Amino acid sequence: MNPKTAIATRTMTPASAGTAVQDYGWEKAVITHWCGVNVLDVAAENTVRVFGPDTIVVTEIILTVSTTRDAQALAVLLGLPAAPSDPALAWQTWTGWVSEISAHRPVLVRVTAPVGMPQEAS
Repeated sequence: MNPKTAIATRTMTPASAGTAVQDYGWEKAVITHWCGVNVLDVAAENTVRVFGPDTIVVTEIILTVSTTRDAQALAVLLGLPAAPSDPALAWQTWTGWVSEISAHRPVLVRVTAPVGMPQEAS
């Protein structure tokens, strides 16, 4: 399994009724190991989006990493463009559709990191 599919399998089907929180510990560990970034949190949810006349179920995956350097590295691996920077916000975000894991359902991935946190040593 490659980094782009590490968490997609679990998010392709809705959580069972009554499940409020899912543990993505395994996915965090895999992404951290394979991509060399420190993943702090993984969240995923199925949402409904309206595109013109079409209503589509979309899987949204949010990866929170420890530094903007890690976020940028992960975004490059996933092919995600940076969202416009806003000096008023304490977070930098890279967002995009990941076509390699979108065969059964569109997958929108957001990588985010706190701005101004100390950078990791190279």
